[in-house]
Amino acid sequence: PAGLNKRVLSFDPGETTGVADICGNQLMMFGQIPTKVVDISALNQINAVLDKYMKFGYPNLEVVIEDYKVYAWKEKEHSWAALHTPKFIGMIVGACVLRGIEPVMRMAHEPKQFFTDEKLKKLGWYQPGYRHSRDAIRHSAYQLLFKAPA
Repeated sequence: PAGLNKRVLSFDPGETTGVADICGNQLMMFGQIPTKVVDISALNQINAVLDKYMKFGYPNLEVVIEDYKVYAWKEKEHSWAALHTPKFIGMIVGACVLRGIEPVMRMAHEPKQFFTDEKLKKLGWYQPGYRHSRDAIRHSAYQLLFKAPA
């Protein structure tokens, strides 16, 4: 695949935020961060992850963040909602931009459709009990396979 020299760090933001790092064809790291509240503690956790990668100066690092949209058919559900996830996405984007990283924003459907649980199991990347990490893994893998420069 084109992305063998790339490293992709992905975030699946929400009240529990999945994180995954794939370099070439190796799952380097995965985890989940409790981010139920959009506050300094959540920001500090994101900063710690990003700072780890900035410290090692990976020249080919890309960051992917799962995006969020309010769809017309869910409009009533979102009326007067606090919209935690979009706020937290903004926090992650801001943390990236302050480090000179322009993150890739992607909706969940493409990576989820291609990198099914079955495919993750065949790759040895399926992590039972880590639903949000699995989604972050899907984003990293999708970026490497389909979006990395040749």
